[in-house]
Amino acid sequence: MAPFFHTPRDRPFLRFLTALLCYFALTATCSSQNTTAPRVRSVTIALPEEQHVYANQKYVNLGKEGLAQTFRLRKGEAAYLYAKGRARSSSAATMLDGLRVTCAGGSIVSTQNHVGVDAEWQAVRRLFAAPMDGNYTCRVQAVVFSGSGSSTKDYHTYLKGASNTSMIVTYPVRGRAWGTENDVAIAGYGDDCCYGSASDLVKRCKSNTECVYIGSGPAGREEYLLRSRRLTVPAGKTIDVYSEPELTVCYQGTGSCPKNRHGPGPGGSTLDLRLVIQQINANGSVCATTHSPASGHKRFTISHNEHHKRAHLVAYDVALKPACRNKQFVIKTYARLVGGNPVKIERGINGSSGYSTGFAFYSPK
Repeated sequence: MAPFFHTPRDRPFLRFLTALLCYFALTATCSSQNTTAPRVRSVTIALPEEQHVYANQKYVNLGKEGLAQTFRLRKGEAAYLYAKGRARSSSAATMLDGLRVTCAGGSIVSTQNHVGVDAEWQAVRRLFAAPMDGNYTCRVQAVVFSGSGSSTKDYHTYLKGASNTSMIVTYPVRGRAWGTENDVAIAGYGDDCCYGSASDLVKRCKSNTECVYIGSGPAGREEYLLRSRRLTVPAGKTIDVYSEPELTVCYQGTGSCPKNRHGPGPGGSTLDLRLVIQQINANGSVCATTHSPASGHKRFTISHNEHHKRAHLVAYDVALKPACRNKQFVIKTYARLVGGNPVKIERGINGSSGYSTGFAFYSPK
C-alpha cells in the first residue's frame, strides 16, 4: 500500500548536498529537483463584528465578507480546519445551534441545544483532502432552530473576535479522514437508524442511513466507534489523530431516535471515551497501541436539555514503533455508557460530510 503521508521534512544538509552535486554535474535535471517540503501555513480568520442568526432554520455565512479562507492544494494534500463559535441567546427558551464547515460541496456539522441566554461554545474540526490540484474555499456557517417557547423572531448572537468566533486553517498537510462507514460494515446494524412513518422508513432504510447505538440494541453498553481503515505512514513521520463523534441522547419521547432505541425516561447520558491507535505488524496483528488519554478514560456527559453534543479526543505526534517492522495504523474510539439513557452516534460519511468524523495527518511540527 502506498504511503498516504509522504511530504518530506526540511533537511538543510540534503539541500546543500544536492546543490553541490548539481554544481559539478551542471545538469538541468539536478537544478529542477526540490527536496524541501511545502511550507505549512496556519491562518486565523475571526468574526469582525457581532452577528445575529435568527431561528428560521436556514444556514447563513458568518461574517459580512464570509468567515472563509481560500487556499491552493495539490492532489493528495489536505487542510486541517478548526472552527469555533460562541453565541448568546435572545431567549431563555431552548433552541438548537448548528455550526458547520463546508468545503467543495461537503459539510461537517455540529449541533447542540442552547439552554438559557448565556454565551455557549461550539466547535467543528475536520480534514479536507484535495481531489485534484486547485484552489479551494472553506467557510463557516451557522443555523438556529426554534424550540418550545421560542419563535423565528428569536436569534443567537455570535460574538466577535478570534477568542470567540473564528476559523484556523493549517495547510498543506498529508492525511486521511473517515466517518462511521466502517462501523456500519463491521457491526452490521442494518436499518437501526431508520425512523419516522412507515412510508418514510422504507425511504430512509434504502438510503443507507445507518447509525450505531450504545446502551440499546446489538452494541450493548460499550462499542468501538469511528473505525478507520489501515493507514500507512512513512518511517520517521509522526501523526496527529483526532476523533470527533457527534452524540445524541435517546431519552423517552425524542424524535431524534427510533422508538425502539428510547431510554426508560427523561434525562441525559454519561460515557467514558478513549482514543485507540493500533500499529499493525506484517502478520496483521496488533504490535503496539497508543491511547488518549494515556490512562483511564475521558468522562463525557450530555444533559437532557443539550440533547446533542460533540466529543473531542486527540493524540499528538504518534510515532511508528520500529520493532513492529510495519508502517500501518488502525484507529478507533472506545465508548462505554456509564449511566443514563442510550446514545446514538450520528452518521458521518467518509470524513467529508455528515456529523461524526475521525482523521489523522502528518504533524507539521
